[in-house]
Amino acid sequence: MTQAPALRVPLRDAERVRRALLDEGALRHDLKVRRESGELLLPLLDGAPRMGYPVAVAEFEPADDSPRHYSDLLAHLPEAERALLPSAFDVVGHVLIVKVPDALRHREREIAQALLEATPRVRTVAQDEGVAGELRVRALRVLAGDADTRTEHAEHGVRIRVDPATCYFSPRLATERIRVARLVSPGERVVDLMAGVAPFALVIAKHSQAARVDAVDLNPEAVAFARENVALNKVADRVFPEQADARAWSAAHPGVADRVITNLPHTAHAFLEDALRVLRPGGGAWHYHCIQAEEDLGRHLAELSARAHEAGRGLRVSATRVVRAYSPRERHFAVDFEVGAPAEDEG
Repeated sequence: MTQAPALRVPLRDAERVRRALLDEGALRHDLKVRRESGELLLPLLDGAPRMGYPVAVAEFEPADDSPRHYSDLLAHLPEAERALLPSAFDVVGHVLIVKVPDALRHREREIAQALLEATPRVRTVAQDEGVAGELRVRALRVLAGDADTRTEHAEHGVRIRVDPATCYFSPRLATERIRVARLVSPGERVVDLMAGVAPFALVIAKHSQAARVDAVDLNPEAVAFARENVALNKVADRVFPEQADARAWSAAHPGVADRVITNLPHTAHAFLEDALRVLRPGGGAWHYHCIQAEEDLGRHLAELSARAHEAGRGLRVSATRVVRAYSPRERHFAVDFEVGAPAEDEG
């Protein structure tokens, strides 16, 4: 028996949560799930999302005929190299995206092959060479398996077609996407100014009664996938992808939205005026993403509030959530703002 952290999920939710954890690459495959007192215990990898369910340490039996971890297939490596093996990776459909450190570049093919063999459903392993350029596309280099990185990802009952080599997409935002969808009231108009292949828009359309969701992105490849995904999920009556610059789109559509999303964590702060312009004159909700050290977050939000005041709007933080660790010091934060008149600004 092996001890591991586990998500305790009621049986009625177990299959949905299990699939979501699989989609995020967060479920341990080397251990058997356990059923206990009307709950399923799902063994978790480090950094797995909690999804609103309690976590407890539990005893698990090893899964039959499965390596305990991909690193078990690399037991022949020197201990100093094993200590540097990546502990986390993203799985998008059949594509596993990993960052092999420079010190292990001479082992990258071996590492990729081990990941391919140890991770169910994965057919491609690709090295993450970083995100760059105006379109914020992740450069991928295939290390093992199928060279085709076009894939189909599933989360929360939505099918998302994407090529992570040409369009930015993060499976780690799955919990954030369903969280936002559950905040949307019937009849709302939602605008995503950095929509990518439209995952937020699709999940919102699937899990809310939004009247309309506009999915705006500058990347023509992403917008092409967004249109394909809209048809695939049969939400063409409510989700409207458009290729456009966020600033130009907001200038052309002032005051149309009840809720706006800016998921571009490195640079969303530069689009504050554009996000506020899109919201109705009476205000609304702004889902803002940023990368900050925790000790700097308060100062950063205060600066945004001051800028909003100058633009004739007030901001009040209603929720702050850590989406993921970005670096030893920094975190990717999702911040919910209530937007109103300047007098509502709490500074």
